[in-house]
Amino acid sequence: MRTNSAWSAAGKGSRMRCCARCTAGSPQIGFWLGLFHGLSAEICAGAGFDWLLIDGEHAPNGLQDLMSQAQAIATYSQTHTIARVPTGDAVLIKQYLDLGLQTLRVLMVDSAEQAAHLVRACRYPQDDGHVGDPGRPAVQAAIKIAIAHILRAGKASGILTTDEPQARHYLVLGAVFVAVGLDTQMLARQTNALAARLKTEAPPTVKLPKGSVY
Repeated sequence: MRTNSAWSAAGKGSRMRCCARCTAGSPQIGFWLGLFHGLSAEICAGAGFDWLLIDGEHAPNGLQDLMSQAQAIATYSQTHTIARVPTGDAVLIKQYLDLGLQTLRVLMVDSAEQAAHLVRACRYPQDDGHVGDPGRPAVQAAIKIAIAHILRAGKASGILTTDEPQARHYLVLGAVFVAVGLDTQMLARQTNALAARLKTEAPPTVKLPKGSVY
């Protein structure tokens, strides 16, 4: 799951602005963060730098430290967040991207082959050529075949889907280890829906009794 939170969306906008200005030859002044704390990151973001780099290599920044600092910086739309990964490891890069970080600095790249591997690590895996669309007929056909192959091999097949009808379909096909949701996605979806319903249904004004402190 790669986050689709508001601070990740804000990061995308600042990244595009920063890239466009660099391409146009406009100097972008930045600052390095090594104190692994959201408060210091917010203070630096408020200073007005074009970008801030969270150092995950020479500072003790864990994933939670990175997330809290990125969230703090995201409240300042003029500042773009960059993170330096401690090593060019595909699994670690995936975790950085899952936090919503959209610009990574990777050092010690010694060959074209290694560079290509790192680029691939920064891109979403594709669903049979249909990115983010597992409901496509071609993708569904491939999943059906895969489950059948696994069953014939005498193994238990598993799958993750956040679509309830699809989950039921996979169970019918024979999948037995089926994940049916993500906590972060469900919390965001349900709270958004709850707020939208109540704000739509609420009366436009409420007459308060005289003498009310509100």
